[in-house]
Amino acid sequence: MSDHFSPNEYFTPAQLAALRANHASPHKDDPWPVVHLAIPSHGHHWLLSEIDADNIAFGLCDLGMGFPELGYVDLNEIVDATSSFGIPLVSDRGFKAVAPLSEYAKQALAAQRVVLTWEGAPQGESPPADEIPLRDDIVTEVMLSDEDETAPDDELVMPLAQFLTDFSTPLLEQISKQTPVLYDGTHAPWQDEVLASLQRQPFAAQKHRILACYAGLVEHNLPAIFLNGEMGTGKTMMGIC
Repeated sequence: MSDHFSPNEYFTPAQLAALRANHASPHKDDPWPVVHLAIPSHGHHWLLSEIDADNIAFGLCDLGMGFPELGYVDLNEIVDATSSFGIPLVSDRGFKAVAPLSEYAKQALAAQRVVLTWEGAPQGESPPADEIPLRDDIVTEVMLSDEDETAPDDELVMPLAQFLTDFSTPLLEQISKQTPVLYDGTHAPWQDEVLASLQRQPFAAQKHRILACYAGLVEHNLPAIFLNGEMGTGKTMMGIC
């Protein structure tokens, strides 16, 4: 079952009220960001100004690829992904915006990442986005998760040669079932005689394609076959005919 985002877990009552109020006033020209969510280990940051009842939020989104931009984000999907991989999603409870969202977007565009402070920014700004401290419970959870990880047992790793020896036959059978070979190079002698009677003799590669097309259309009753473009297609088509 997928995990769902719980606003009360990440936002204070005052923050959530402000997010809801901004969503209820869509015509507000340039809202200020209200909250800062982050996945510090991956450099992902969201400065959000509003949220709806389905946990779809709007704000400045930075996925750590150098292209932060304004847009909508489904917080349910974020929580689902972080929970699946045991990655902590952090809420910066001490975040206090010092400028409208548009100014944060402008600074992020210049820095190619979300920044919470910049030259000339008003005093009393929050710490840089990449310096958000994790809560004690999250740090403990991550440390315990790391301790639980154990190196794979070498005895459980099968060498490739052994794998092919043990499973090559069933693998080939499955491949043959999914993508059967229509022409394996064998054909009736009369087909060679027909091709030998052509005034313009096909090359060996063209002859192979002619025989493969015949096998697909006639012997396997396929509705169509495909030929790639090549020199001497005329001889190939004449041979098929």
